[in-house]
Amino acid sequence: MEIIDISGYSIEEKLQIAQKYLVPKQIVENGLRPNIIRFKSKEIKQIIMDYTAESGVRNLERAIGSVCRTVAYEYAICEDISKFKPTIVSQDLVEEALGNKKFDH
Repeated sequence: MEIIDISGYSIEEKLQIAQKYLVPKQIVENGLRPNIIRFKSKEIKQIIMDYTAESGVRNLERAIGSVCRTVAYEYAICEDISKFKPTIVSQDLVEEALGNKKFDH
């Protein structure tokens, strides 16, 4: 029997998949709109590097969903929605939503 090594997505490929497909999907699934939350490439890379290690993107989608749910909660408890400022995902927000880093590079 021969072992065949199949490589997964690179960090850049995961970033592109997240920006084009995963982030928009999770925004809608968590009851948000694109003008309420915005992900920057730096924070998506942080999630990829520090919180996911699999070759695919399933855990990446779950992590993005967790960040979206954190913002959705803040949006839901906001007393005056008209005063809610759009959230740009930051390193602090990622750590709040996902906890301590799972992987150290």
